[in-house]
Amino acid sequence: MLRGRSDILVLEVPPLLTTMFAESMTAALDHLSEEVQVVVLAGADRDVFSLGMDLESFVRERADPVPALRAIGGALTAIHGCSRATLGVARGRAVGGGVGLLAACDWVVASDDATFALPEMLWGFVPAAIWPVIVARMGPARARAWAMTAFARDAAAASRAGLVDEVVPPGDVEPAARRAVRQLARPDRAAIGLLRSWSTESARLPVEEAILRGAELSAVQLVDELVRARLHAYFVEGRPAWKENQ
Repeated sequence: MLRGRSDILVLEVPPLLTTMFAESMTAALDHLSEEVQVVVLAGADRDVFSLGMDLESFVRERADPVPALRAIGGALTAIHGCSRATLGVARGRAVGGGVGLLAACDWVVASDDATFALPEMLWGFVPAAIWPVIVARMGPARARAWAMTAFARDAAAASRAGLVDEVVPPGDVEPAARRAVRQLARPDRAAIGLLRSWSTESARLPVEEAILRGAELSAVQLVDELVRARLHAYFVEGRPAWKENQ
């Protein structure tokens, strides 16, 4: 799906998140070629998006969880702050860290037979590393309810919760992903970066202050020559300007 195109980077997510995979994902996102317009996260296994961290190996080998958790946290940070738009494509099961990866994406397409679960609290620990992106996607109350109840939700419930943006039949996943890529490739890269930073900054401010600060930020952008040229192209010349953004 979407492979073989230089303008798309497809990262195949393994069923279990390993330190090696997380570090390689972070490196790939930190060194994107200029050609790449959209980053796609898709499960390497068609029946599983990702089951999260390999907890069974951790228990059996009595391993130190810190390296894996730091690597997975680094990958989540890289996705959340990526300089390109990101698309998550979910088929099958997404559990724990797999849900976190999807939540960090800008847009998520899911097959209607996909399922999503945050079961960590059943074993007595909190999904703390993925919590910031889960809350950013779903809001604190819904995220807490999912973690507390722990059962797997279907794609329709994930859509209602804000985790998934588009639910389609399994046979329509690839067309939906291609459509999403076309849409996500249009925004200006600088605007993507600014939206990411402003989303974080504005959430920390009182509402009134955020609105005023946002108005100032928009005013600065609207007098930018490149922005003015694109607006002129669209409103005066009657042609779309977003293809010129890249």
